[in-house]
Amino acid sequence: MKQILLMAFTLSAFSLYAQTGVDKFGIGMPVVDSIYSAFDEIPEPLFNLQEYFKQNIRYPDEAQKYGIEGEIAVSFVVDTNGNVINPVALGKGAKDSPLLADEAVSLIKNMPKWEPAKYKGKSVNVRFYQKLSWRLS
Repeated sequence: MKQILLMAFTLSAFSLYAQTGVDKFGIGMPVVDSIYSAFDEIPEPLFNLQEYFKQNIRYPDEAQKYGIEGEIAVSFVVDTNGNVINPVALGKGAKDSPLLADEAVSLIKNMPKWEPAKYKGKSVNVRFYQKLSWRLS
């Protein structure tokens, strides 16, 4: 019987050109007011991120049935209230594996609140990218 291996990689913030709505990779994203790439206080989940992924990630039945594996990158914003907003599956993985892309977006969209980033004492919006992998073994 095949075992399912799911891996979540570390979150990382990337620079973003908020005025144009295009990030440094040239990917158009919805712009939420201003998105900061520099901040004084890093945003942090108000929950154990690894446990969240471990308990909530699932392998879509149809993807398992057809042996679909892949890595999906999701862009999202942690807003000034600590909400996770605007999750978008990116790149070739999202196009090649829509079942996995939908699951990745759903997983990110349903994350609990975060402590928002701060810049000069004020809460600010910050974009993150999260990679999620689905492997059958």
